[in-house]
Amino acid sequence: NKIFDEMPQSTNSICKGQNANVQPPKGYYLDPVEDEQAIGQKFKFLQSRLQACTDDPHWEIALPGEESANFLDFVGTHLLAMDLDRLREAFGAEKMSCYG
Repeated sequence: NKIFDEMPQSTNSICKGQNANVQPPKGYYLDPVEDEQAIGQKFKFLQSRLQACTDDPHWEIALPGEESANFLDFVGTHLLAMDLDRLREAFGAEKMSCYG
C-alpha cells in the first residue's frame, strides 16, 4: 500500500509538541487515594500529547480529490476488535482472539 510505504518506520520524534503548560507527573506508579492530583495531572498530560499527535501533519493522508484524513482515525484497539469480529463471523466461529 503506497500510503504505508511512504510513512517513516520510526515515530519517536512525532507527537512531542504537547502543551508546554501541562507537565507529566513525577513517578510512574500513582496511588489513587494519595495521588489524586497527580493522576489528574497525568490525564491532562496524556490528553495534551494525544491532541498534539492528532494535530501533527505527519499523520495526514491524502485521499482522492481534495479531501484528506488523519491516519490515526483508522487505527487502534477498537478497530482491531471490530476486524477480528468480522473475521470470526466469516469463519463461522463462536469465539476468536488475536492468537486464533
